[in-house]
Amino acid sequence: KYFIKKTKIAVFFLDEKQHVHVNDFVKIDNITRIAEKSCNLKLDESIFVHSLTLQERCPSAEYYLEVLKDFLYDKSSSKKPTRLSKNNKYEIKLVDNKDDLLRIIKDKNDEKQNNRTSRVVSGKGLKAKWECYFKGEKIHATDEESVNKVGNIDTCQGLDFEYIGVIIESDLVYNKKLDIKVENHQHDDNNISAKLTRNEKKELKNMYYGNRRNKTFIRYLRAHNQSLDDIKEIIKNTYYVLLTRGAKGCYIYCCDPELRKFLMNDIGIQPLK
Repeated sequence: KYFIKKTKIAVFFLDEKQHVHVNDFVKIDNITRIAEKSCNLKLDESIFVHSLTLQERCPSAEYYLEVLKDFLYDKSSSKKPTRLSKNNKYEIKLVDNKDDLLRIIKDKNDEKQNNRTSRVVSGKGLKAKWECYFKGEKIHATDEESVNKVGNIDTCQGLDFEYIGVIIESDLVYNKKLDIKVENHQHDDNNISAKLTRNEKKELKNMYYGNRRNKTFIRYLRAHNQSLDDIKEIIKNTYYVLLTRGAKGCYIYCCDPELRKFLMNDIGIQPLK
């Protein structure tokens, strides 16, 4: 609102797939609404939306990015998933276990070029048991010791790495279709909150039956005007960001064995030999 009012021309560069917390404001509709309401501007007269099609983070990964978007966001259950092309030049592999993933990324980090490091990151599923990197420590992307630790969306968003290792946690699983498990997401008061409908509240209570944290979770979920679908979108966006941090390649470990089979058999991501 301030920038729109105080400048003759305000330009916002944003990617809605980078919306990974409910208090993020990276929504075209949000900016448009403020411009229309506060400054009496009108869409297509004073407000213009343009799309940038060229990306340079992963120069050889254009096809991989399209496959990834289709995998995470396509809501059609009838069509077959888009497979990786045999001509795909981006280095993308499935890894059998987290120890192999850490070892591979450490080796890649030792070979780093252009001063870009390689790191392992994960989602925020509740089954994470590895040594993680937390806010307040040295910068995960540059600290030499951090190659031994697992970062997350808060340590890597907006950064580029040579290679990225991604642990897909238990909040993203495959059960005849891609499924988002909100109950397995490591939420906190600052990251996920929502105002629930009656049905959504009932759904979450069913998810959290017998979980001590249920009441606390439900209480602060009401704090913001968000829906359960918004939370699921945030989880998808989180993995989209994690899986696109590597300039040259991405290595993936799936906690859910069915998701690993789907990525290998249906998407065409080959296991590391």
